[in-house]
Amino acid sequence: MMVAKSGYQSGALEYASVHGIALISVTEGRFTIEQRTAEPMPSVSRDYARALGVDDFVAHHISQQQDGAVHVSLIDPDYDGSVEDAYLYRPPDASAA
Repeated sequence: MMVAKSGYQSGALEYASVHGIALISVTEGRFTIEQRTAEPMPSVSRDYARALGVDDFVAHHISQQQDGAVHVSLIDPDYDGSVEDAYLYRPPDASAA
């Protein structure tokens, strides 16, 4: 697993895809809010994001598909086991053998 606060270059995406490395990006939760309006809107503040129930910081899983497309998905810590099961390697339990 590789965690960064900025994006990844295409070479990193390709390398991670070939070697089974999960790429995680961390950003401010307020940057995940989308608004539609005909009027200009100011930037979303942290306080406004908190009022909407958005965490201060969020994590995204970034991967490259076989066709070269980049897929970005939000990691939801409230989903039971999403981070642990999907992104953390656990060696087999030797005592179970």
